[in-house]
Amino acid sequence: MAARDDSVIRGSLITCIIVLVLSLVGNFFMWQWGDAASQEKTKANASLQNAQNQVRTQDSKIQVMERMLGVGQMTDAEFAQMLTSAGGDDKMNLIEQQFAQDMSLMNEDGKKNYHELPSFLMRTIRDKSALLAAAEQQIARLGKEKDAILERETARADKAEKDKDELNTQLQKTMADLAKAREDHNLKQQQMQDLLTKSQQQITAITTSAAREKTQLVKQSTQLQTTIDDQKNTIETLRNDEFETPQGRVVHVMPGGNVVFVNLGSADGLITGVTFGVIDQDEVRVTNVEPKANLEVTAILGSHLAQARVVHNPDLRNPVIEDDKIYTPFWAPGRRVEIALAGLMDLDGDGNDDSDRIKAMIKSAGAIVSAQVDARGTETGELTFDTRFLVLGTNPEFSEGDPDAQAGNASVLAAVGKLKARAKQLGITTISLNKLLGYLRSLDQDLVIPLGTASRAEDFPPLNSEGLGKRSPGNVSALYDRNAPNRENSGEDK
Repeated sequence: MAARDDSVIRGSLITCIIVLVLSLVGNFFMWQWGDAASQEKTKANASLQNAQNQVRTQDSKIQVMERMLGVGQMTDAEFAQMLTSAGGDDKMNLIEQQFAQDMSLMNEDGKKNYHELPSFLMRTIRDKSALLAAAEQQIARLGKEKDAILERETARADKAEKDKDELNTQLQKTMADLAKAREDHNLKQQQMQDLLTKSQQQITAITTSAAREKTQLVKQSTQLQTTIDDQKNTIETLRNDEFETPQGRVVHVMPGGNVVFVNLGSADGLITGVTFGVIDQDEVRVTNVEPKANLEVTAILGSHLAQARVVHNPDLRNPVIEDDKIYTPFWAPGRRVEIALAGLMDLDGDGNDDSDRIKAMIKSAGAIVSAQVDARGTETGELTFDTRFLVLGTNPEFSEGDPDAQAGNASVLAAVGKLKARAKQLGITTISLNKLLGYLRSLDQDLVIPLGTASRAEDFPPLNSEGLGKRSPGNVSALYDRNAPNRENSGEDK
């Protein structure tokens, strides 16, 4: 029984060993099969990835080819990338390079594809055909012009040939005349040689004498130049004083005192419309004298006689009487007074230029404006020896931070400075605008009294109630003589 049990145990053990061996062999084959399957799967995955990459590459190529053919729109960035990038596909690179070369023919922005290329080429051919037609028309027109020019130049050449023949004839005649003139010249040259010898001897004598005379003349010239300088200074002094002294006098006053006669007339160059200021007969210099009345010339009666009316007489207690003196800085005997203006002419202090009003005042006073540098630096007219005054206005102000304004103001100052230098060279008196207004106000108070911020207290003085005013120092009854001076007395000395 025990032996049977051992046999069963051994049989079971052997069976177990056999099953274990078979299990190990089965596991080995299963592992080997799994490993092979894993490798096959890895290869399959790699093959699938490669296939997908190839598909994407083909899709990209297909998209590029579609855009080349006009399906979809190729952007400038894609076209630029196609020009600069190079893929791994030589055939595709060759196709892209050919496409880029073909599209370089198109100078239009966008729509770079083979579908648009024929249209572009057709448009280009039409444009070139139009240009060719225009060029052919231009060639035809130039051909006609060439024929006309050729015909004209042929006629000109024929005329030139004819002129040449005439000139040759004249040349032959001139040559003959020249030969005869040469003979005469040789004869005269011999005669001149003889005269030259005699002249050289005379020149030597004259040179010696001229040297002595030159020394004397230089000395005389120095003396004369000194005399001229002295006379020039004297003339300039007299010229400046000409306007600062009385120019005439009142010779008769009509009853009522509104009409007077003065001893200036046609011989003095007096014209109607000139306004004079009247000063007392005992005044000699008139620079700072306030006129007691103003006279406007209404008629020229003789060589030294004119009629005038009293246009302004502020103080009736100091009337115009005989022998009163008359004066105006805006008139001179025999010539019209010229005045020059420079700079900003501001009458009322508002900063605006009042040159037109100043010119009107000067014209009303009997003078003219012959030259001006206005507020913008524009120059008109020119200074002459007949210019009496150079009136200086307000200088421009320089604005900070405005280069254009500063440049403009600098040009104005330069133009004014140039005019002042010219005035100094010509001996012209330079006065301020207020001085000019004072002269004008002495002739007509209503002309130049500014209002507003530019008004002046001295323009409105209080009336003087003290005293009875000056009376006529002569025969009072003569004031009531109704007979005006006879024109036969028009030659009375001034």
